[in-house]
Amino acid sequence: MPLAREAKIAFRRLALNRGLKFFNVVVIVAGALTIIMVITLQQPPTLCPGWLLIFLGILTMVGGLSGFGGTTLPCCYMTHLTSMGVSNLGTLIYALTLFGQRPKILEAFGPTKYAVESVDKFLITCSWLYLTLAVIQVLLIGGRCTLQRMTTEIFETLEQTLAARNAAMGALRRELGEQESRVDKTLTNKIEEKMASKYGEWMNK
Repeated sequence: MPLAREAKIAFRRLALNRGLKFFNVVVIVAGALTIIMVITLQQPPTLCPGWLLIFLGILTMVGGLSGFGGTTLPCCYMTHLTSMGVSNLGTLIYALTLFGQRPKILEAFGPTKYAVESVDKFLITCSWLYLTLAVIQVLLIGGRCTLQRMTTEIFETLEQTLAARNAAMGALRRELGEQESRVDKTLTNKIEEKMASKYGEWMNK
């Protein structure tokens, strides 16, 4: 049944959309925290890793914000996928670099007002957080593609429903037209029979 299928798709789409909105908020917060981290650890920020991380944070926030765009707007859809994909790549690279080259990153940040041991522990925590963020971004990209496909299916189902209704209405109109023709023909035959009977008797007289 088209209507039942449409209702199921709409329910799944609503649940998925709410989940994606929640994770988009998480991504936006993560992007903002990345910028705050750089500003806190490095003043003024250098090109690497300072400004690169700031750019990554901005791109991450754009990816999260564009996720709130309507699914029927191609610009929001493509912006979301593009920014989220690039941000995911940068986040994954930075997370893996933190795991393998943390001393070099610690050195690149330069002297800070915090103890080196504290910054090192902080970067260890960040490595796991960024790895988790990368996984969330992959799920968001897959979820957004699924949401877009569900939206397309809803429109296709609506078109099928309208086509089925139009076909049923057309068949009903044809049937009513045929019945009306049969009724008109029957009435015409009865009138002709009555006329023939009446005038036939008059002619015989």
